[in-house]
Amino acid sequence: MLTKQIEFDIANILTPNKFIPLYLERHYQNKADLYPHSIELHLTSACNYRCKHCSYRMRNKAATQIKESKCRQIIEEIVALKPAGVYFSGGGEPTTLKNWDKYAETLLDKGIDVALITNGSLIRDKHANLVARFNYMAVSVQAANRSTYEQITGGRCFEKLFTLPERIKSISASRCLVGSRSVLTTDNYLQTLQIYNRCIDAGYDYVIFIPVVDYEGRGIGLEKEHIDTLMQMIAGAQLDAKVTNLQQLFRQAFRYYDNDEPTVDFTPTSCNAVSQKTNAFVNYDGGIYLCQPYIGTTRMCIGNLYQHTFKEIWNSERANRVA
Repeated sequence: MLTKQIEFDIANILTPNKFIPLYLERHYQNKADLYPHSIELHLTSACNYRCKHCSYRMRNKAATQIKESKCRQIIEEIVALKPAGVYFSGGGEPTTLKNWDKYAETLLDKGIDVALITNGSLIRDKHANLVARFNYMAVSVQAANRSTYEQITGGRCFEKLFTLPERIKSISASRCLVGSRSVLTTDNYLQTLQIYNRCIDAGYDYVIFIPVVDYEGRGIGLEKEHIDTLMQMIAGAQLDAKVTNLQQLFRQAFRYYDNDEPTVDFTPTSCNAVSQKTNAFVNYDGGIYLCQPYIGTTRMCIGNLYQHTFKEIWNSERANRVA
């Protein structure tokens, strides 16, 4: 069976300009009437993989997650808030959470878009019809061959990565974009083009690459010699600019940021998403944040769902002070 290929241009997805109309619209509205446009759920820190590049490894060991009764309550509260979309993501693998699929189905049935960021290992045949209703699913593809994949992730589901797109998109009513995301490290950078080609051949709608940020100094970051090799590799490659960001990374010389890296001490007021409270991030300890980089930073937590409801937190004095 042929896999359905969805026509789109990745440049329209990765550009920050897509948020400008949303920011303008919210700017002229009463802030007290605004609830999150999208909500990202980090409901568990548990993960069944041990990726060498993961910056959440200490959190993974704790395997902290929202209690099941609280998860149900959070989903009910989110339905009442009516955001445009909800992302299942987080400091752990979201599909390790009991009943994650039921929570996603509840949101979909209420007309809320759902997306999933996953390593793909726990997506079963029974999930296919559900995932086909998602807005998108982003799957971590960290290598082009089994041995490198297992070395990087510790996982044992390599071949499954290349059957998932066909399984989801073979469903006649599927509307799900199935994309791949690869973190480029010293372990896999030489396989960049092979990863791209394998993912395209497997039917992935897009193939995104992310240069690793070696927060913990593990020696996996790309140095000049690695980047020089990548530049030579990509310079002569036949790539579809509509489905991958490799050309953009080439223009940035494979730096994580396209300009000089910003300082970690930027202020909330410099971020429209924070100042206009566009997004909410629910952490596995119940804390709510307005921006992903702030998760775990106590002063940026606007409240905790174990103490107050989402609505109480969202328009609280503390939330408005942080924004």
